[in-house]
Amino acid sequence: MSVPRWEAQGLITPTSDPPNARNDEIRSPTKTESFQQQEEQTLKNEPRVSLAEVIPSHGPFRNPPRKSTPGIFWGSPFTMVSTFLVGLGSAVALHGYYSSLNGQKVGDSRQQQRALRIGTTLAFITQICLVASVHHAYVQCLWRALKRSVISIKGVDSGFAASSSLLAFLNLEMLSRLRLASFLALVAWCIPISSLITPATLNVDAVLQTEAQTVNVPMLDISQAALYNNYAHAVPRQDGVQSGLQKFLGPRTILARLIVATASTGQVLSLPVPFTNSTYEQSFFGPFVQCHDASEQVIDEIEIAAEQRKRALDPSIQEISNEYFAFVPTSNGSSNVSTSSSVKVADLTDVNGAINASNQIWLKFPRYTSSPNFAQVPSPHYLSCELHNGSYHVRFSWVNGIQSIDILGMDILEAVPFPANVTSSSIDEEEMAYSAFMWALSGQITGSMGFFQDASNDTDNSTATRTYSDIDSNIAQTSLLGSSDLNSYFIQNHALSGDTDPNIYSSQRMQDMAFARNRTLDILIQELSSNITLSLISNPLLAPSTPTNVTTTFPVNIYNYRPLNVLIAYGIAIAFSLLATILGFFAYIANGVSHDNSFSSIVSTTHNVELSGLNAYERLGALPPDSRVEGTKLRWHAGEGAGKSKGGGGGGRWTRAWGFRIAS
Repeated sequence: MSVPRWEAQGLITPTSDPPNARNDEIRSPTKTESFQQQEEQTLKNEPRVSLAEVIPSHGPFRNPPRKSTPGIFWGSPFTMVSTFLVGLGSAVALHGYYSSLNGQKVGDSRQQQRALRIGTTLAFITQICLVASVHHAYVQCLWRALKRSVISIKGVDSGFAASSSLLAFLNLEMLSRLRLASFLALVAWCIPISSLITPATLNVDAVLQTEAQTVNVPMLDISQAALYNNYAHAVPRQDGVQSGLQKFLGPRTILARLIVATASTGQVLSLPVPFTNSTYEQSFFGPFVQCHDASEQVIDEIEIAAEQRKRALDPSIQEISNEYFAFVPTSNGSSNVSTSSSVKVADLTDVNGAINASNQIWLKFPRYTSSPNFAQVPSPHYLSCELHNGSYHVRFSWVNGIQSIDILGMDILEAVPFPANVTSSSIDEEEMAYSAFMWALSGQITGSMGFFQDASNDTDNSTATRTYSDIDSNIAQTSLLGSSDLNSYFIQNHALSGDTDPNIYSSQRMQDMAFARNRTLDILIQELSSNITLSLISNPLLAPSTPTNVTTTFPVNIYNYRPLNVLIAYGIAIAFSLLATILGFFAYIANGVSHDNSFSSIVSTTHNVELSGLNAYERLGALPPDSRVEGTKLRWHAGEGAGKSKGGGGGGRWTRAWGFRIAS
């Protein structure tokens, strides 16, 4: 019979042989002969110790404890379940807290930090509680597996270290023999990953938020008779014929200036901005010029007026062709335009010449019926434009300070007559305000465009004939110049200049056409009249402030919670934790007792002399462990064998021992 290592080292000398010693002989790891000789020499110099000397004869070990059945200690499974429930509750609380913040306005830095701290705290509590629950289940399953397996000490070490060191998973023996415990240890390692995902689910996004409020904004007031003198200039008549009458002298300078500015740009002038991002709607009355094709009678009157204008030219100048002619016809003194041979062209530059003017503009120009070219001859076209009262419904918007105006609807109402015998009545004063608008607009449209020849004497007294073009109208300063109805003039003028460019339009003409979007005069004049009406709102004298419901839009930072990532991350973590808890319950039942991996638990399962002889006493657990010791196979044992001697000296009997022993 070989000598057990614990006896060969002389650590303990039993006073009598244990019963059945031959059958329960304890095997120690094999050694080389030189190693045995070296150990034997060392042991000769050390004192021999009896078992009675190892077990103290005083304190709690003086009398052996009575045998009892420990059962399952309730605190361990309660801790496993409670930590799982706390982790679950913390995850639900985190979801609820983030949901409450979703869509809320982000406050100052302190509020943001508070939200971040609360979310991080709840995520941390969820993480540590779920890990703690899985760890309890892992320990119970580990003990269950160790009791049923034959495994090396190295495998046992890796099993206990799996919850604290990833290097333990490199031990294939642990992975094969302690499969369930290894799986739960891996779950405990992976659960903290969920806490890295959840903070990123609550973001701060910049969005536009709307808010309605009542704000004083300008509103056109031209239809209010009491304010007519802001638009029109009139004085009492001094002729002594009829008292109480006024003399209408035309538009005020502010009105004329706004109309010129709008006509030159072709766009509504910049209006006062209530807020950088805001919108409001208004309904008001304002002037509108409606254009349509002239009747046959009006066409005849236009031809008569055109002939009169031609005869009034300097005899030395011959008009070759007229490409544009627009004028304001005179009235018969009763606010109606006379349609007879006596019709005249009102002179808007002379107050007395405009006394019997009208709120109409008649136009004649050549219009191409198809794509223009040098060979095609355009047909004469006639328009009649008249001032009306219009009912506007407009939406004003600003986005980042950029103005946008949309006419949502407009009803064209009655025609507005030119004020003839002006009194102080509200109707006449309103007509003067509207007529002042038409007077200033007509000044931008009336005039002529054509080609002429004149004969002049050169220095050698010879007579030379020159052909040239001329624009005698303010329309050249407006966006109307780009109208397709004026193409005939510019095509001929381009050819007259001798430009060899094969294009029928010059580059400047192409730019004007693009500015007017190549539309006809009837459309452009109507659009210009409405743009001028809206531009009047830019001046506080013409558009006093009125309380209006304004919708403001402003950027604001809000919390944006994306719950899907939280539900996926924590859903997986909670599902695996629940599975671990269930497996832990089965392990409690299978073990019959509660275990942990504390020092006392390890000591209580290894207190037999068989294991004490595996290591030299001077190592005291120092790393690295002896490779020969690590390879020793262990088995859980609950029978006769390794034990202790009762009594303090010589004889004694052996008792039962529970725990790990070396596998035979």
